Amino acid sequence: MPTASSEIWALEELFAIFDVERLAEDRLRGLALPPRIAPGDQPRQLVEGSQILGQAIVAARRAESDRFVKSAHLVFARPASIEAPVELRLETIASGRSFSSVGVKAVQGERLCAQGVVLLDTDAPDCIRHDPSLPLVSGPEDASPLAGAVGDRELRLAEGEDFADPAAVGPARLPLWVRHARAPDDPAIRQALVADLCGPFTIGTAMRPHAGFGQAQAHRTLSTGVLSLTVRFHASSTLDGWLLYDHDALHAGRGLCDGKGRVFEQAGRLVASFEQEALLRPLPSGAAVGDGKRVL
Repeated sequence: MPTASSEIWALEELFAIFDVERLAEDRLRGLALPPRIAPGDQPRQLVEGSQILGQAIVAARRAESDRFVKSAHLVFARPASIEAPVELRLETIASGRSFSSVGVKAVQGERLCAQGVVLLDTDAPDCIRHDPSLPLVSGPEDASPLAGAVGDRELRLAEGEDFADPAAVGPARLPLWVRHARAPDDPAIRQALVADLCGPFTIGTAMRPHAGFGQAQAHRTLSTGVLSLTVRFHASSTLDGWLLYDHDALHAGRGLCDGKGRVFEQAGRLVASFEQEALLRPLPSGAAVGDGKRVL
């Protein structure tokens, strides 16, 4: 198992984060570990929101094992600390012939950190179908490597300069290629791995058009954090090749930023889409560098 002091996680350790432990029929427990994803983002004492979303996806699938997650949505009431495991408390809202909806609360002790709903389905053949096309960007072989947080998980920028650099200015868009050297057999954990990278880069994408702002300032001079995150799954993926995460920051202002994105396989199939609302404000006066405090 990885520890809070791990500098690099092996993929097996990343898989273990999402392999939540069952405590009771309606309660599961997941590891609470600091994010090691965003370049320039130093270790801090908070759990990445998309990590909790991935754990919620796996927990809901364990409760409804004959169904696939179609969408998951969490609102983050307060940050989760790395000092204690995250407990996922489930409540079946409805369970019909095709669809199930499961309410999820992520808590530490009795402290509510996040709450939301996971929608599951038995799946069905297409009645009608259309998907967006794969964006016209550089392929992974021509993309620029990005320092990743996990061994054997490659990250490559398809366009533009490093969004972590406050001196680099570009459009409010970030196409990012991702490849896992290997993937788990468990389809629930594969869905969690897709969701895991739907959150960490949207805030940095919103900073790109603004000179003097970059992801490297997060938790140093800027208070940032995910407020809500939604992911929708449009197809299953074996994760045996490159995925393109195409981020688009729609709006930034009044201390917030909003973004959306799509996840494609290299062959062009749409795997997932996501939306995020996040905090983006000056770090509170007196806050220690890297302590993860945010203005709420």
